[in-house]
Amino acid sequence: MRSLFTYIVASSVIGAPVEEKLLERLHQFQKNLSSTQGPVNTTGIVDLVKRLETSALESKVLVAKILVFAEELEKETGRESQERLYSSISSILKDRAPHFRFHVLTCPVTKKTWIAKGETGVNPYLLGAEIKAHQLS
Repeated sequence: MRSLFTYIVASSVIGAPVEEKLLERLHQFQKNLSSTQGPVNTTGIVDLVKRLETSALESKVLVAKILVFAEELEKETGRESQERLYSSISSILKDRAPHFRFHVLTCPVTKKTWIAKGETGVNPYLLGAEIKAHQLS
């Protein structure tokens, strides 16, 4: 039964548009940020951003901005820099995320943003803090 569930989940992600796959990968990055103090694995983010250039994303300028931040994110090994770059990518995608049932949330203390699947989520910038997130408008 578990393998059937895994297959269904995997096939839905594989068949998803590139934008949705990118949002899913950024959501996974956020979950990893929330669960560790150190730097987080960024593998795959740049490849997904590069694939956006051939998908339905309207603005080449938007893709170029995301690509710059994603390439820097992939090179970074420091937690603070990763948070800053991830927040920048999330801010750029704030208008696209709702089309795929994702939300861009903001930390009320640091003002950094992140991508989550729900309207609230674990704040990756304040580990262990019980602070509710507010959706960007």
